[in-house]
Amino acid sequence: MKILINGSSGLIGTALVAFLQAQGYQVGRLLRYQQDQHPYWDIDTATFHLKDFCEPDIVINLAGENIGDGRWTKKKATTFR
Repeated sequence: MKILINGSSGLIGTALVAFLQAQGYQVGRLLRYQQDQHPYWDIDTATFHLKDFCEPDIVINLAGENIGDGRWTKKKATTFR
């Protein structure tokens, strides 16, 4: 089964990639910059280069604010509503 993950370099994403690969899943890490082994997206041209992950079975989006980066204040929390 192919699983494509956006946000795979964060705390949860790193652990999830390792876990899924240990379970035998084929995991694609969708990156923001071109790299030979991984699918990537080019924000300047708004294009995806999915390579072997053109038809993933599952897509997981973990991209977002780093909740471990400083105190979670009311101002910071209301920014994401």
